[in-house]
Amino acid sequence: MQWKIKRHNELTVRHLMKAIPCGRLLAEVLESRMTPGIPEKLLHDPKSLLENPYDIEGIEEVARQIIKAVCDSHFLYIYADYDVDGLTSGYIMSKFLGELGGKAVVHFPERTEGYGLSMEFCKEVVESKESRAITVITVDNGIAKHDEINFLKEHDINVIVTDHHEADKVSGIPNVPVCDPKASKNKVGEHLCGAGVAWKVCSVVEDILEREYGLEKTDRMSRYIPYVALGTVADVMPMVPENMALINLGLYIINERKSLLFNCFMKYLQKEYINAETFAWELAPMLNACGRMGETRTGANLLLSDSQDEILETLKEIDDLNYKRKKQQNDFMAGIEEPSNEDKIALIELDKNSSGIAGPVAGRIAETYQRPAIVYHEAYDSDGEPVYKGSVRSVLGIDILSFLKREQERGVIKQAGGHAGAAGITFYRSDSKMAQFIEDARTALKDLKPIEKTITLDSEVTFKDLTTDNMDELALIPYDKSICPAPNFYMKDVVVTAKQPFKNKDHLVLEAKDKEGKKLTLVGWGMFPDYAKIGKPEKMDIAGSISTVGFNDFTTKRKKDDITFRIIDMKAS
Repeated sequence: MQWKIKRHNELTVRHLMKAIPCGRLLAEVLESRMTPGIPEKLLHDPKSLLENPYDIEGIEEVARQIIKAVCDSHFLYIYADYDVDGLTSGYIMSKFLGELGGKAVVHFPERTEGYGLSMEFCKEVVESKESRAITVITVDNGIAKHDEINFLKEHDINVIVTDHHEADKVSGIPNVPVCDPKASKNKVGEHLCGAGVAWKVCSVVEDILEREYGLEKTDRMSRYIPYVALGTVADVMPMVPENMALINLGLYIINERKSLLFNCFMKYLQKEYINAETFAWELAPMLNACGRMGETRTGANLLLSDSQDEILETLKEIDDLNYKRKKQQNDFMAGIEEPSNEDKIALIELDKNSSGIAGPVAGRIAETYQRPAIVYHEAYDSDGEPVYKGSVRSVLGIDILSFLKREQERGVIKQAGGHAGAAGITFYRSDSKMAQFIEDARTALKDLKPIEKTITLDSEVTFKDLTTDNMDELALIPYDKSICPAPNFYMKDVVVTAKQPFKNKDHLVLEAKDKEGKKLTLVGWGMFPDYAKIGKPEKMDIAGSISTVGFNDFTTKRKKDDITFRIIDMKAS
């Protein structure tokens, strides 16, 4: 692993330390990731970083069509998705329209229904129509569902699409009111998640109603920001200033104890506060487990409930689902063999009853073997055709969606959609087409070579910098993997005595002393082989992050809230 150590503008760092005010570590992180003026706004006036929703292409037309549907007493079907972004999008749109007096019902599909507006759902809506006027509103999906949209239109059902995914290059944008920043020409708002788009649409609806219909002004839209914040982190959206502002605004509302749902989360998880890391590593995996385990409705019930007792009871159910999901995932990973060098893309078939873990498994395979991975299973398409459906995850430097879209245009695969690093795929259940796909992947990815991982390090620290204050300050901003990556640091000339006290002898325990003489026990999970590979040195340079132990480690006598340095890499000094 190569180490890239950042160089900082000392004057800017000192300015931020005074202006925020904050310690040196956070100031260096802010200086290296944000343009001047943004850190102060993010931490003191995040609302100033919110962009004008009217700049998003199509948003005003969509908002006015929603107002018309409510005023004309249309029955409103909201079609959401089964992941966290879909759950929060559906919650925001349905609750907001309900507040306006709209007759809104939200549908959260199971994974077995497939991604996006399904033909089965559309047929059910048509059958239930009778003499009612109906409008279907999609959230976090819909941009690629031309057949389904046309079917609804043929039966005099209005359709409104809100989404944040790419439009199909061949089919284009559906001929209905659409608000999808990713599919727009001006790309304003393309950083938003589905919940962010839904919230912006509702904000414009509210604004029009206040200005033109005399609706009383309230802070109703702020109540939904925590759900936008959760959806943004869960859907791994880029940490541009507006997304960071939405997250921080949401966290402020949550930690002011203004949200029943998040109060219950804190009570269940025994936390005093929630930050972006809590979203990413605890809340999002729990909620995503619902969709992965065929229990999307359980996640929906959690969001829609107004009873603390009911929410806490549902959280226990969801926690149990997440435990089963993790066990199922680990059991499956244990049986996977390393792909051959010839296989430039890892293709792994999964039992259809375990389809919910396809995404996480694909991600782990891609990371472990440094190549794109597809985990697929038997399924049936909306027209009853037997197909394979799967989840795709890529690696650094490979836009897997572009390759999949070319294969779709050539008729090798049936459908693909998503993002450059993560996508969904539908294969024809055909041995010849699958063989063609594998051959095409070998050709397209023939020059794929494992990229030596580079870790960017913010600055040098010593054990005296490992404090709760520094850790809490660094958690004041949300991170992603590219625009604003989580900070890592390094220590030089750490004197160590190595031990292997755990039953798993791959785990490394270091009784360490830094160059200032301070002592600390450090653990490198699964890192003893790496330590042996560099010659088991007694003095090392160590790269890592500041964190808590996370659990009561009786072997090393460390408590879960003790501050530690989480080792990522090490080199002989």
